[in-house]
Amino acid sequence: MKPIADQPRHFLLRRLFPVVGLVAATSALGACSSGEGNNGPATTTTGNAGAAGDTTTGTSGTTETGSGGNGAGGSGETGGASGAAGTSGAPDGGTDADGNHPMGTLSNLPGVDFQVSTMGAAAGLTVASSNLLQDTGGLVYVEWFAEVKNSGTQPVCLAHVKVTFESATGAVVETLDGYAAADPYKSASTLSTACIGPGKTGVVWTNDLPSTAIALDSIKTAKITIDASSVFDGAVPHPMAPTIAGAAITQHSKLGAGSWAVSGQATATDTIYNVKEDVYFIDAAGFAIDNLGAFHLETFLKGEQWSFETISGYRGTKPASFRMFTSFIEGAHPPQLSDFDLSAARASFGSLAGGEFARWRALDEVRARRDRAEQARASLQR
Repeated sequence: MKPIADQPRHFLLRRLFPVVGLVAATSALGACSSGEGNNGPATTTTGNAGAAGDTTTGTSGTTETGSGGNGAGGSGETGGASGAAGTSGAPDGGTDADGNHPMGTLSNLPGVDFQVSTMGAAAGLTVASSNLLQDTGGLVYVEWFAEVKNSGTQPVCLAHVKVTFESATGAVVETLDGYAAADPYKSASTLSTACIGPGKTGVVWTNDLPSTAIALDSIKTAKITIDASSVFDGAVPHPMAPTIAGAAITQHSKLGAGSWAVSGQATATDTIYNVKEDVYFIDAAGFAIDNLGAFHLETFLKGEQWSFETISGYRGTKPASFRMFTSFIEGAHPPQLSDFDLSAARASFGSLAGGEFARWRALDEVRARRDRAEQARASLQR
């Protein structure tokens, strides 16, 4: 396990991309746009993808130069130092890694007692791994990554996870909450819904900017509550999810040596838009360590192919594997807002869209806090 210490995050220089076609999508969804662009719902593929919606994990190995994404760019993402591209090679093979965690919760904080309770439709969910990190360069920045496993027999949609880290005396050290990114499922909404299928895992990423540093070594208990709504009972793996081929960890094609991305090729099985590949890197110890994204905001016509690459890269030791979740909205991209009735747009997404909107907004806020911390750190390095 990693030692109990403030774990500096690999902050990257942020590169700003033009917001092409983002206004209509963002306004129609009522979502804010932060460092990674417009958020979409989520699918899981990691490594070479198998059937759409499956969660696999790609292992690191020989890299090849990733191709640039064809989709309209989201807003700025974190970049890295320029350098030579990686050596060419075959994409890494994907292996099904769900369920590989030992019993109990894998944690970067030794000796912490994890107490997990579930409510509503979340029965069967457990926390497979927990990675609580802190960086004190510039602003105090705390972030938490957790993998949530579904050991039940039914998919669990829009899982909301809250954790309270406490000291030996019961004093609250830090409280965080967030939604699990997961495979795209079909519900009554035209937005894909993030659901953790039986035997599958989702990833929670959330953060905080506390006024003072927290004492990681004082944490002895983690009280976790997971909630989910039963209104999504009957949801099924989304039949319109694009298929993914050749997804692998590669050196970023634009950011160069030492900057790791995930690239691959998506093929539309039906017409969709606002497509996002939501990537979570996993290190050799089995912990989620960073979140990146690739976006295709405009209409993705049935049969079209999209060579994608995450907008930013992760700088540091090459991650051992990754999880990738795809999200999208059914149909063609709507007209620009001036020609588009916003209330009608919201109604067109269906009565169950509110939960997915909440998840998107929460993730926007997480990215905004990360942006603030990165900007504060960068200002100290000037």
